[in-house]
Amino acid sequence: MASMRLKSQDDLKNGKKNKAEITCEADTRQMAFTDVNVNLSGKAADQMNAALGVAKVAATTSGSWNEEQELALVKAMKQYGKDVEDRWLSVSEVVPGKTKAQCFLRFKELRETFRAEKGTK
Repeated sequence: MASMRLKSQDDLKNGKKNKAEITCEADTRQMAFTDVNVNLSGKAADQMNAALGVAKVAATTSGSWNEEQELALVKAMKQYGKDVEDRWLSVSEVVPGKTKAQCFLRFKELRETFRAEKGTK
């Protein structure tokens, strides 16, 4: 395999433009269309996100939470384990007045607070 690549590099140095041969699955995978990274912005990004069902998150915080919402969040997280498909959508349906993104962000905030408190003890 390495000798094949060296030969192709030598051909390139000599000015020959031979089509590269794909000889293994790893080489095929590297050239797969799904691996193309596309950076979209503006209207195109909004359309793509809408098509994929990606919600816009206005802020990096979960907003203000009352005690009832936090208790509902904790209860829903226990009810819908990590193995549940689209867990955060299910959780958000149980938490009054909160979106999927807000529930996930609040979970992350609570987790970081817990870890910080645990580390100081």
